[in-house]
Amino acid sequence: MVPSSHFGEKYDAAFMSRLEAEAAKFHEPIDLEKTLDAIDFNRGWDPADITTIEEVEFDKLIPLLTEAKEDRLFARRLRTLLKTGDRNDATANGKKLRQNTIEWLKNFAATDPVSALRVRRFLPADPPPDAAPSE
Repeated sequence: MVPSSHFGEKYDAAFMSRLEAEAAKFHEPIDLEKTLDAIDFNRGWDPADITTIEEVEFDKLIPLLTEAKEDRLFARRLRTLLKTGDRNDATANGKKLRQNTIEWLKNFAATDPVSALRVRRFLPADPPPDAAPSE
């Protein structure tokens, strides 16, 4: 909450600082789990949720993947993270999020064969190597 200067209120700097400090107390911490789960590209989403997820450090999203109790939830969260950076209107942060997710998936798949089976469907296929021109 920011005090309005629209109506010509003038505040002393110390008073303004105190108002801002009090207003900051009312900001609820972001619930990343709730925010990520609210994004559903098949049903609807709030663009602010996508922006929030794109701007958070990727390390804070990893527990949302590793601690997902159900495979369906794990899969849904992965699809959301991958699709965020793959859309036509993807931002630079969205593309970075997608790349971080792919790197994490590769590392996760390398931990053991069961993990590799669990996530192989989410890994994008590598582009085919360029064919050498035939002579």
